[in-house]
Amino acid sequence: MKIVFTLSAFLLLFTINAQSQNKAGTPDSSFGVNGKVTTSWPKYSLQCSAAAPQNDGSIIATGTTNTGFFAIKYSANGAIDQSFGINGFTSTNKILGEALSMAIQPDDKILVGGYYAYMFSPYYVSMARFNANGTIDSTFGNNGILFISGETRCTAIAIQPDKKILIEGDDNKQNALTMRLLPNGIIDSTFGINGVAPSFYGLGNTIAIQKDGKIVAGGRTDIRLFFIRYNTNGHFDSSFGTAGKIFYDFATGPDIINDLALQTDGKIVAIGSTSSYWGDTINEIVLRCLPDGSLDQNFGKGGLISQNFSNQQSLRSIALQKDGKLITCGSIGLTANTSGFLLKRYTTNGFPDSTFGNNGYITTKFDSINVAYSVFLQDDSKIVLGGVTETPEYQAEIALARYNNDESKKQIIITKVRHWINNNNIKISPNPATNILHIDGLPALNIKLTVVDIAGNVAISQQLKANSASPCSLNIALLKQGNYLLKIETNDDVVTKQFVKD
Repeated sequence: MKIVFTLSAFLLLFTINAQSQNKAGTPDSSFGVNGKVTTSWPKYSLQCSAAAPQNDGSIIATGTTNTGFFAIKYSANGAIDQSFGINGFTSTNKILGEALSMAIQPDDKILVGGYYAYMFSPYYVSMARFNANGTIDSTFGNNGILFISGETRCTAIAIQPDKKILIEGDDNKQNALTMRLLPNGIIDSTFGINGVAPSFYGLGNTIAIQKDGKIVAGGRTDIRLFFIRYNTNGHFDSSFGTAGKIFYDFATGPDIINDLALQTDGKIVAIGSTSSYWGDTINEIVLRCLPDGSLDQNFGKGGLISQNFSNQQSLRSIALQKDGKLITCGSIGLTANTSGFLLKRYTTNGFPDSTFGNNGYITTKFDSINVAYSVFLQDDSKIVLGGVTETPEYQAEIALARYNNDESKKQIIITKVRHWINNNNIKISPNPATNILHIDGLPALNIKLTVVDIAGNVAISQQLKANSASPCSLNIALLKQGNYLLKIETNDDVVTKQFVKD
């Protein structure tokens, strides 16, 4: 009896095969060495505080070094891009203090922010902007460097669609600070009051921009965590919390928000920690709020997931998958004197995802002390962590790691399904076929034809030159009876057709 496999059956077989080879939450062996990349630079200590992707998938790592703020560029697979700066490295060549944040602009320019302090002098915001090729951007600030007085720090940066720059941070009086700059670094006097939104007692750690342009920030006071939302003009949004602010107190000690992200439905997901009054008990937290700032009762337990740990575990950054699952990163104590990168995934309702890594998490060790400060998803949904590793000799180096993700496989399969369903120009006949398979509607391009069996083995591979006759006749007489896929590849696209060999 002959069995004709459906498209769904093929997808199921390919999905099972792919998942068995690259389980979500495992190191991606195609990145660096066994999924890891470390970078040191002669005579420099590279204290990496952030990493993010450019439009072409390249990875930018930034932070603090002996000569100021630095940036290093990698290919999507972790190789240093020698065309960037000088052999892949650039710096301000001016001491700017400590880099705490970074943002990639839509034009791929790299904006780095932090604060400068010298001895007992007041500290102030320090920023630098690099062009996409690694040169200093002379159109920003004073030849690419900007100082903002007022005893303030820049802990987070967000770029508006109009290229205006939002800064989150705080001042020496521990007032949360939200400021907006014009694209050239000049303070935007139309925002808030002379460029600064109304402040209150607290330390700002993170900032994001909603689809409607409203601004959400988060951080901590002495013991409470907070969220604030501003209208586009820099004044409190009265529809959020109480007069634009909302505070949560989950424990007797400090509650902290380290990072937040915005879901497509307007909900706010955030990570941080809580602790007891004496700090002897620390819990990591993941929480979700509704668009009005109230806790989402359908997430975790009453809007909150709180996990106790005794191994110096902390969450630093968060990213959202397309399927709504949450990715977080940070650090975890491995021994009394060592720590590792920590990567976790949570389900859409806030619980650890047991299908990811080791029951929801994976740890990665480079050297003695390792902290992941950034997490992001590449276009194929693979997960990249960026941070710092410190040797026993106290030398700081950049550390990057990449992990497999089942969402990337799902997206690839969905894309293929759409091609199969929507592409009606290319026809194959007869189907089933015995000796010759006719392919009609091929474009006048160089084309590669590949026939693959259900186990993924290549049975036929044939190259066609541009302007070859259409229909094309493919000899399949030597194939065994069964179900096959025909892959039709050009430089820009892949179309797949299913056929049966009689």
